[in-house]
Amino acid sequence: MSRGLGRLQRCLMDAIESHGKPMTFADIRLQAKKDLGAEWYVTHPSFERSLRRALRALVRDELLITLAKGRPGNPFRYIHHPILIGMMGERGRALHLALDAAVPR
Repeated sequence: MSRGLGRLQRCLMDAIESHGKPMTFADIRLQAKKDLGAEWYVTHPSFERSLRRALRALVRDELLITLAKGRPGNPFRYIHHPILIGMMGERGRALHLALDAAVPR
């Protein structure tokens, strides 16, 4: 039985919200390095696997969506699901504008 988001998932959601535009995995790794401040921990392979697993779970649970193709020249970009952006009210306005700018029409 799930008890909500894990600590790492909450940190990822907050980081993406504070960034204000879609983030690649490299951007997320840099943000985690700044937030945690422990270089040895952030560069450890198990931490990277944990980050990827947390992102995958957030996408699977439809809290985040991916933009782009996920290829080397066009990596996935993660942003909040549009429904969540609408529920954020004033905080979601900047994310809504970032989502509109990121999605080609």
